[in-house]
Amino acid sequence: MKPIIYPLLLILIFNHEITTAQDSPKIWLDQTESYASGTQIKITAENFNDIGSCNLRILYDPTVMLATSVQKGPQLYGSIATNISEPGKIVIGWFTYPSLSIPGTPVIFKINFTRVNYGMSELIFNDDGFSCAWSNGNFQYLNDLPTSDFYLPGSLAFLRQSTWTGNISEDWFDQGNWTDNVPDAFTNTDIPSAKTLNQPTINNEAFCYRLVLNAGSTLTIENTGYLTSNGELTNNGELIIRSGLNSDGSFIDNGTITGSGVFHVERFLTENKWHYISSPVSGAVSGTFFDIYLMEFDEETGTWHYITGEDVPLIQMKGYGAWADEDLTGSTTITYTGMINSGPYSMNLTNHQNAAHNSKGFNFTGNPYPSALNWESTQGWETEHVDNAIYLWNSQNGQYGTYVKGIPQSGINGVDSIIPAGQGFFVHVNTNYANGSIIVNNKARLHHSKPFMKNEPDNGIKMVKIGVQSQQNHFSDETLIIFSENATNGYDPSADALKLFGLEEAPALFSIDSENNEMMVQSREIFVEKETIPIHFIPGKTGNYMINLKHLAGFGEDFQVFLEDLQEERIIQLNSADHHFHSEITDGAARFVLHLTPNDPASKQDRKEVADIYAFNGEIVIKSNIPEALSGLLKVFDITGRNILEKEVKINGKTTINIPQSGILTANLIIDQLNVSINRKLIIFKL
Repeated sequence: MKPIIYPLLLILIFNHEITTAQDSPKIWLDQTESYASGTQIKITAENFNDIGSCNLRILYDPTVMLATSVQKGPQLYGSIATNISEPGKIVIGWFTYPSLSIPGTPVIFKINFTRVNYGMSELIFNDDGFSCAWSNGNFQYLNDLPTSDFYLPGSLAFLRQSTWTGNISEDWFDQGNWTDNVPDAFTNTDIPSAKTLNQPTINNEAFCYRLVLNAGSTLTIENTGYLTSNGELTNNGELIIRSGLNSDGSFIDNGTITGSGVFHVERFLTENKWHYISSPVSGAVSGTFFDIYLMEFDEETGTWHYITGEDVPLIQMKGYGAWADEDLTGSTTITYTGMINSGPYSMNLTNHQNAAHNSKGFNFTGNPYPSALNWESTQGWETEHVDNAIYLWNSQNGQYGTYVKGIPQSGINGVDSIIPAGQGFFVHVNTNYANGSIIVNNKARLHHSKPFMKNEPDNGIKMVKIGVQSQQNHFSDETLIIFSENATNGYDPSADALKLFGLEEAPALFSIDSENNEMMVQSREIFVEKETIPIHFIPGKTGNYMINLKHLAGFGEDFQVFLEDLQEERIIQLNSADHHFHSEITDGAARFVLHLTPNDPASKQDRKEVADIYAFNGEIVIKSNIPEALSGLLKVFDITGRNILEKEVKINGKTTINIPQSGILTANLIIDQLNVSINRKLIIFKL
């Protein structure tokens, strides 16, 4: 149905071409709440001078409420026509002659709504050029551009009230503990002074609108619990956020925080590991980490410094390193006490480009909130001269992981776009600048409990990820190469992640770009026939290592990935075999080259069927599948990666090789004549 607009108003608004320099009135809608089944919203104006007519169109959410009628304000005379028949839309037409002037800020229209569901709806003026327009007494258009200066939105929330009784238990989610239903996102929630032993505990995802903790009350968010408060939080009691071995409680406020109560935010620290932290409260000092080693990072020198005093302020949005020693505290839980952080925070950053160390430009910042942040959030972040990559510490790998904003699946070493609550992390100032800045606010916050990368779709992105695993310890590393039409083969701060090195004893694997930069994530131009990329490796400790293909996406199924070992002078096809090798701490880093190329499917099938490798009667059998006699190099590794056999073998018919031990073994056969590497896991039984 078309909107019913007063006919004379149509003539006056739409059939003239003269626009005056006079501004239209500035109008706005209420922002209000209601606990009733219906309520009224007012449209208020200012600068209502010499006005003859108007058209207005207002949109709202019909799943929350429905408009039932529209009235003129008490000082507005003339004729009005309205159409509210389409749910979610209100059309108003008004005309008077002669024109009307009203001083002050008069209410010009009143709209009545009835509740459909508890919830909140925005009320916005919707202008397509004529749907919101004004004329004066001479039938001239009035200026209303930019529209954001003249038509201000409002909102209406239909709310309910629920008060904690604790009649049944401490469980927030037990309806018997509330005067009304369990609170949802549109429930004003009141926790009265403690009159029973049962104070509320949250162990799952919970919501409320306005939250009041009265004096003597305690609300606990367990390490598995989340709470979102969409309105004002008044804390005159105690709010506790727990932390555990594998997860932390989370709290997000979308309003203001007031009151004289206290906040306690825990952080669990596993012994003998570095934890990167950032204070989620104001006023915290280094004494919070009593008997725990606490360090800060200096970008200018690229070094860490211990904090020894107990009264050193922990700066909001700054990162710190914490180590709980087994001889002092063991695994322990520290507690931040103070006003919980909310709202915008910022940090100034530096890049001392002439520094001699390889960490120049890396600044240690932190998540200042008791909830996670999403680096991919389109709102909530402001950066200046900062690369798109973030860097988080992975103590299991002994290396940093990284994620590049805007590139799905760009995370390596267990890192994605999620920055956990109270987590310290690194960002890098673009190498072309000496200074930068980063700002974050509540819009980037979310609840998130998973510390590792999500399984996001590849979205057609062409990428190759390889990894290295140490056989001396549990440490490992990864490097990722992405191919994009918009990329260059040099350093690109919007699409690359420079290498940030971790523990000295952990292996480091990284690519080299065309400008000789060391890269964790390297974006490159799309190639047509083949691509060659230098891969550098630093062992950390002398011993045995294994490189494998971790992820291949965006290419055809016949695409081949070859790793050239310059030291051993051989090429390994990573699609079908891992590369086991030995490295000395004194070896040069420029050891490998990655060769990427499409392959003819028939050729691929022929190579796969060159030979079979299997175990039989406690021995290894190599069965040739082609008539030509070949020779190859057989390497056998035990489950720890130790090389237990290496010998030249003839491949003609069946060849049997005696193995000195039983167990789970890996056999790697390299046939240089065909540029083939065959890898098999075998179980050898010795009777």
